[in-house]
Amino acid sequence: MLDVRSSEHYETVFDEVIEHYGRVDIVVANAARAGTQAYIGPLVSVSDEEWNDIIAINLTGVFYAARAAAKRMIPQKSGAIITIGSVNSFRPERDVPAYAASKGGVLLLTRSLARDLAPYGIHVNGIAPGATATENILEGIRLRGLTDEQVSERIPIGRQAGPDEIAAVASFLASGEASYVTGEMIVVDGGMLLN
Repeated sequence: MLDVRSSEHYETVFDEVIEHYGRVDIVVANAARAGTQAYIGPLVSVSDEEWNDIIAINLTGVFYAARAAAKRMIPQKSGAIITIGSVNSFRPERDVPAYAASKGGVLLLTRSLARDLAPYGIHVNGIAPGATATENILEGIRLRGLTDEQVSERIPIGRQAGPDEIAAVASFLASGEASYVTGEMIVVDGGMLLN
C-alpha cells in the first residue's frame, strides 16, 4: 500500500511501473484528507498533528507524486500529470483552514510544475471539484449539519457531481485532445463558485 506521505514509497511504486510497463504516461495525484477528515474545526482548535497530516497528504503527497512522475517522464519527453485541487483552492469554507491551505497550495504547485515541465513535453493540469456525491463527502456534509438537498440548492446546476463527471475531466486532460492545455485548474462544480 502506498503511503502518500513517503517519497520513498513513490519512488518504489514508479520503479515498479517502469519495470513492468517501460514508461509512465499519465499520473493522477488524487489522495486527500477530505470530507469528514477535513472538517476538523476552527483554527484555534486545530492541533499541530492535524495540520501537519493534512498538509502532508493533500499537498506534499501531490508534490512527491509529481516529482517521481517527472523523473520518469522527462527522459521520454512526454506525459500528463493531473492534480486534484478543490473549489477550496479558490474560496475556503469555514472551519477547514488546513484543507483550504493545502488545496490552495495544490493550485500554485500545479501552475509551477506546468511552467517547469512544459519544455519537456509534460502537461500539468488540475481539477477543482465542488460537492461530489461520494460517501466521504456526503458524510462531511452531514457532519456540518447540512442535508444533501441544502448543498444541492447552493449549486446553480441543482445537484452534486457524480464521481464519473470528475473522472471525465481527468480523461480529457490525459488525452491528446488537451495537448495545448497546461497550468490550468479546471473547476468542476456545477457553478458553485458563482454564488
